[in-house]
Amino acid sequence: MKVLHHTVRFLPASQTFVRDLINALATSENLQQFVCCHERVSESPSDPEVTNLTNATGLKLTNRFLNGINKVKGLAHNTNYRKATELLHRTSPDVIHCHFGTAAYFNFFIQKAAKVQIPVLVSFHGYDVFEADQLFPAYIKVLTELINDRGLCTCPSEFLKKELLKRFNIPEHRVIVIPNGFNDSLFVKQHKKRELTEQCNIVHVGRFIPLKGHRYLIEALQVLAQRGFNNITLTLIGDGETQTECKALAHRLSIEDKVIFKGLISHNEVADELKKADIYVHPSYTLDCGKAETFGVAILEAIATGLPVIISNSGGMPEVLTVPNEKYAKVVDQQSATALAVAIEAFIAESNNFDEKEFNTFRTTVLNSCNHKKATNATLAEYKKLVNDIVKGS
Repeated sequence: MKVLHHTVRFLPASQTFVRDLINALATSENLQQFVCCHERVSESPSDPEVTNLTNATGLKLTNRFLNGINKVKGLAHNTNYRKATELLHRTSPDVIHCHFGTAAYFNFFIQKAAKVQIPVLVSFHGYDVFEADQLFPAYIKVLTELINDRGLCTCPSEFLKKELLKRFNIPEHRVIVIPNGFNDSLFVKQHKKRELTEQCNIVHVGRFIPLKGHRYLIEALQVLAQRGFNNITLTLIGDGETQTECKALAHRLSIEDKVIFKGLISHNEVADELKKADIYVHPSYTLDCGKAETFGVAILEAIATGLPVIISNSGGMPEVLTVPNEKYAKVVDQQSATALAVAIEAFIAESNNFDEKEFNTFRTTVLNSCNHKKATNATLAEYKKLVNDIVKGS
């Protein structure tokens, strides 16, 4: 079977789940893969070969002219349709796997221009659902037509599946939940002493955007400092629009010496930071518009590394835990620095009673439900269903 993976922006640094899934699928027998995108943001030795389909010429006027021609033809912008058509004819994929609904939007027009009808698997991840009415002209209409005609969908959580079905007129049987996996060769269990009374290192991984809730975690550090916990450091990994604001907050609260802003670092470096940490905290919350974290790969990576975790009760994050375990995975109220501080303090107080065997049971339960082997098998099953059922049924 031949599969063409299509994503708009190939972002190995922040969308590791896309690259990792493609690499995991590469070990499957009788599967040949190709990858295309519209913007290649960065490159890594572990990346597959990627074909760029953008019309980009480096000249704004030329790009506007080419986009104008596409518009007249009833096609989407920023796409080299000649190159895309050549790619489809050269690779002759049995299935096109669109990572994010935005890729499916562009792929609809690519197939239209190439005059082909190839079955599509659309993997939704979050913004492509919550911002569906704001993305592109007729985005919802185009995706609904494509999926109902010859497509299936995946979501990483039941939470996102419900949100998807609210916004798109798609039958529920066409949407399957496949939890994201993680790189189990990179994020491996660390054995370390858990007495945190002398020093406690907290870490969080995530883009600096409002729903990630960084400010509540920074404020929680101040709450703990006021209670006499002066041995805590917080490492924040990532970049984004609210980073400057968060740095100013740490300074205003006089804890800038305890908050380390690492910026955007490689996935290997993320693994190293988790190995040095004692507690992982993910304080994301639900925005007024309903947008929320849809899964939380970083939470999974932290548990795989051997860290107890604290998450807020928002979106699909609690689904990562599979089964509740208050001793090693605390779920707290969202948008509450106090709740985060209480949970951190509890982990510090309980660190002497950290039971490796008990934690490993919890860890194994979580990882048995969310891993690349399971995600790969489920994805392969969807490919076969598309070819055998959807195509034959049509």
